[in-house]
Amino acid sequence: MNKVVRSLLFVGVISLGLASCGKKDTPVVQPTPAPAPAPEPAPPVVEAHFAKAELTVALGSVASTTLEGFKGTLTQEGTVEGFKVTIEGNAITIAPEQYLPGEHTFAFKGEGKTYKLKLTLQKLPEHTEGYGVFTPSGEKVIDAKFVSKKFNPKDKSITFVLMSETQNTPNAGPYIMVRNVKQEKHIVTFSIQTKAVKPLANGDVYFDGDVKEDVTGIRTSAEGVSPLRIFATLKNGKHLDLIVPTK
Repeated sequence: MNKVVRSLLFVGVISLGLASCGKKDTPVVQPTPAPAPAPEPAPPVVEAHFAKAELTVALGSVASTTLEGFKGTLTQEGTVEGFKVTIEGNAITIAPEQYLPGEHTFAFKGEGKTYKLKLTLQKLPEHTEGYGVFTPSGEKVIDAKFVSKKFNPKDKSITFVLMSETQNTPNAGPYIMVRNVKQEKHIVTFSIQTKAVKPLANGDVYFDGDVKEDVTGIRTSAEGVSPLRIFATLKNGKHLDLIVPTK
């Protein structure tokens, strides 16, 4: 009996030993904390600037640009003769109202700063003819081979100019007639009448049928110089460059 008891005790001790040997403490692994995100770099400071700092414009058109990066109220500083300036927010539009070709500088101010803008008004094409009707690019609207004119006997001012492709029967057409020319500073008013004027070689139609209308134009020749040169816009939006003899 004692032997049996001792055997059981021995087996129990061995079992306990094996159990203690087989059971190991598993270390608790702490998760590695994710690195803190790097701070986002501050956006670069963008100084207010014109999207186009140098503009080019022709008579009969406009030039536009935007003062990018500007927030506030923008106004023009001073004036520039011969140009109309429109400001909407930070968008600027400039339209020539006189023929003053060359470079001009405009100044605008806002938020305590001044911003300068350069604009060049293009020159009209040179012509050697003493009379004619041309497009702004220099093409002839009519092949005017002949001209006749009348003057006011009192002040010798021009009252009538007929530019025609035919001489013997000029009123048969094609012709362009200019009447009642009046000048006030750089503004010229007159009436224009046309007949049978053909489209340009590229198909561009300046006079769709016979036309008679009053026109307001800009004098582009020097004051008192003959021939008188006028830049005008018709009701259909077409631009004319007229050279009218005044002597």
